[in-house]
Amino acid sequence: MKTIRGKIIFFFLICLAFISLLTALYYENTFSLRKELYMIERFDDLLNDVLELRRYEKNFVYYRDLSSLREGTFYLAKIDRDFKILHDDIQDIVGSDESGRFLENLAEYRRVLEAIMDIRKPEIARRQVDMVRTRGKSLIDFTQKLIQAKRQRIEGTLKRALTIPLAVMGIFIVLILVIFRIVNRDILGPLKLVKIAIEEVAKETFTPIHYDTEKQD
Repeated sequence: MKTIRGKIIFFFLICLAFISLLTALYYENTFSLRKELYMIERFDDLLNDVLELRRYEKNFVYYRDLSSLREGTFYLAKIDRDFKILHDDIQDIVGSDESGRFLENLAEYRRVLEAIMDIRKPEIARRQVDMVRTRGKSLIDFTQKLIQAKRQRIEGTLKRALTIPLAVMGIFIVLILVIFRIVNRDILGPLKLVKIAIEEVAKETFTPIHYDTEKQD
């Protein structure tokens, strides 16, 4: 690798390898970002379902609207079903403890909401209303925390994707500087030496000219 061509090819191959690696990382981040954007849409749907559940909960608890109870039961089942579908992604974001606590709150919410139907014991109903509101708030808090954590991940993925073009640009700059240095040292340098030798010969000066004898080019 002492020839000029060998040096240029060597540095070119190194830069090409880095660019290929960065390109692969860029595509990986792009596909990951698409997946995360899709998942956050699903999490938003989950939050909307919880908010709808709480709206029907209030209508039933305060106005004894049986149609609201039926709608609330529908959203309870929908939340439970969607959570099971998203379980692996949710657990990856917030951990098994948090996801398990959400399921516990959801089950307790269902139990307390059904118990409120016993209107013959108003003192118990009042206590249960407070319980169902507490559980309902915990469901909203969880889904909001989930969405916030997912947004932070998306932001991190986006930042990584944006740094890749800058890295490619940096590699090109380094490659240009290396090639310029090689050309300046191994091509322009010898040409300058030849020029000096010609000028000395023209002056009929035949003293030796010092140069780097280790270079092959």
